[in-house]
Amino acid sequence: MENDKEPGEVENSVDSVPEMFVCPVSRELMKDPVVLVDTGQIYDRTSITEWFRMGNNTCPLTGMRLSSQRLTPLYSIRNAVQDYASRKGIELGNVGEPGKDGTVEGGIGNDRYGPLDDPGHCLSVVTSRGVSAYDVVALSRLVAERTLPQSYAALVLLREMTRHIDGSQLKKVRKELHMETLRELLQDNLLKIPAARLLVQIKGLLKISELINLLKMDDSELRREILCIVRTYAYRHRGKMMEVADAAENHGVESVLAIVNPLVTDPSMESLSSRALDGAALIIASLAFRARHRLLVADRCIPGLARHWRRTEDPGVKYPIAKAIQYLCEDVRGRTIAVAEGVVAEFARMLPPVNHEVDYSDFVFDDFFAFVTVPDTALKALYYLSQNTTALKQMVEGGIVGAVRDMISTTQLSDDTKSKYAKKLLDVLSNSPEFRLRRLMTLYQTSAN
Repeated sequence: MENDKEPGEVENSVDSVPEMFVCPVSRELMKDPVVLVDTGQIYDRTSITEWFRMGNNTCPLTGMRLSSQRLTPLYSIRNAVQDYASRKGIELGNVGEPGKDGTVEGGIGNDRYGPLDDPGHCLSVVTSRGVSAYDVVALSRLVAERTLPQSYAALVLLREMTRHIDGSQLKKVRKELHMETLRELLQDNLLKIPAARLLVQIKGLLKISELINLLKMDDSELRREILCIVRTYAYRHRGKMMEVADAAENHGVESVLAIVNPLVTDPSMESLSSRALDGAALIIASLAFRARHRLLVADRCIPGLARHWRRTEDPGVKYPIAKAIQYLCEDVRGRTIAVAEGVVAEFARMLPPVNHEVDYSDFVFDDFFAFVTVPDTALKALYYLSQNTTALKQMVEGGIVGAVRDMISTTQLSDDTKSKYAKKLLDVLSNSPEFRLRRLMTLYQTSAN
């Protein structure tokens, strides 16, 4: 009798199958079970990858928003499912290895060495050499051998170790690791990714310039971790943002922008963690602080910067981006692009009379010598933007004239800002044809009533 069952179709109801073998999304027998690393939930690879492809960035079972969509194969469960299917006469069909063309992202081929980005598999690799996963000295020796798959596996396990130990234990680990060897491995085509991941994982080991350079490695997980570190480092600190700009210059501004700009421009990149996106935006903003890079940044990056500015509510990210866009608006080209991205309304919301959550004493940066306030930044930006006809019209229609007049009358705004920007802005707005027409219409409506 011909078997008409589809691969994976169970003869009995799914309730008769052990629950641990059933994918919670498809409710079918799992062919390739994987664990979603962020939440520890188990799914069939096909189901969870389709979930992500549809634009979801949450765990289907817990609803938790994910910082990473990383999956790790579960070979023990897969083998158990295959044994069960064999006993029940269920055809599972072909089960491929994870990754494209038998590779793990950023790693080396699975077909020869197995999934070397899977710590469980790496454990079996090193123990086959009689090395304990907790023996830092022995693992370091395996790394120094520069052989596959042992050195790769040792690097992965050392990284896992540093992720789960406290500060005092980490100091001991750092003493045993051969840092120069790890840095040399950054030039090894087969071992550079796990070596870079380990170096980045050990916080404070690499300088900001070294971290920016490692962004050039084509590994999404590595980039995410680096961008999170950059975000923490440069957060609301002008001096450190200038260091980030210097690092980008040293390693090629255009190549760095080619990596980080798509992250804040492309909506599909929102699945990346918010902290990593903040880091990407702060790198771009830091380059806008350098006058020599503003034309390049304006041409390529204003849409992405403006988009992230609207998206984030964190003042330590939001205000430095606003300062960067203010600089970019000093040029005609930058103003034109910025106005098209709707920045006038965003700067208006930084004026205390418009937004009562903003105070005259709010600073853009936290470092001691960066005396730049949020209202000052907004007024400067609006002054430059007022030289654009479209922006000027938006300001008049948005009632900014009254807000600027109120700010001039207060003692909380510095005399320097009043004379250089606020009074000049008020003069431009109040003498514009748009404002005069609006005023005439108001007077006419008043007299008519």
